[in-house]
Amino acid sequence: MERRREAIPAQRTEHKHEGFEERHPAFGLLSLSRVNMSGVDQRVRLFGTPLEWHPHFIRLEIKRGYRVHRLGQDSFQDCGEVVSAYMSSSQLMDAFTSMNYGVGVPITLDFVAGEGPIPGIKQDEDVEMARIAKGYEDDVKERGEQLHAIVGELDMLLSKKSLNRDDKEKIRGAVHRAARVFDDSAPFVLKQFRKAARRLATAAKREVDDFLTTVVRKTGLKVLKGMSEEAGTTRWYLYDSDRGAIFEEPGEISFNIRSESKTPRTCMTDKETLVAIRGKVEKHIKNNYLKRVDAPIGVKPTLRCWMELNRG
Repeated sequence: MERRREAIPAQRTEHKHEGFEERHPAFGLLSLSRVNMSGVDQRVRLFGTPLEWHPHFIRLEIKRGYRVHRLGQDSFQDCGEVVSAYMSSSQLMDAFTSMNYGVGVPITLDFVAGEGPIPGIKQDEDVEMARIAKGYEDDVKERGEQLHAIVGELDMLLSKKSLNRDDKEKIRGAVHRAARVFDDSAPFVLKQFRKAARRLATAAKREVDDFLTTVVRKTGLKVLKGMSEEAGTTRWYLYDSDRGAIFEEPGEISFNIRSESKTPRTCMTDKETLVAIRGKVEKHIKNNYLKRVDAPIGVKPTLRCWMELNRG
């Protein structure tokens, strides 16, 4: 259902010779990244999946964002997480293929703004196959009690020396009830088992596909790691201390670092502040670039050079 709401303009902040920023309550960013958990103690239980745990899954993040315009180009920065959640590959596929249908695809909430981190799901919670098996076990126990009652009725009737017409009708009725005890429930339970088995097989197959993809990707990264630095990836980052924004586009960075060969170097920022800024950039690299390339655990970027920029 469409929600009617009032439209308001974005708030623009002009920066002399450096473009402008635009902010609006409706501006947001969506990111998807793969997460790989190698340790047994790092198992993650996901809501609404037929598997007991997932070593590989998708992390979905929605953040508030704003637009930065520099040198004729737009870039987008985040300014606070709104919600983050986990989902399996099967759930991601279902989300894409079931638009406009049903109430939605299950996800596992990890963080919600205003509430903070969300507790994880205990590993001993039953999955779908276990719930069906337990339900079938309880149903068989109930049907068994019904059969025992019918057998007792038959024993009493057959213990008579002679059977009249009414006794024969009671025996016939008891035998028919005994047949219906399992005829009424067994086909339905079997059908549910088959559906659950298909869902389990599909989810397991996608987990295997994710595992193989991860192995291939990690192998390639390890090969690159063992090669010379010249063969690796070099990236530049610019931290704007006035706005707390990090820029990655070469065009945005080159505009700020252009200088002449005789331009003197002046350091005005204290060492503690510079170290803190370096930590923010390294965290940005970890949460963005390294996640995007699905880097193996332990892989860290190597800082080759950095400089302080001051307006002259």
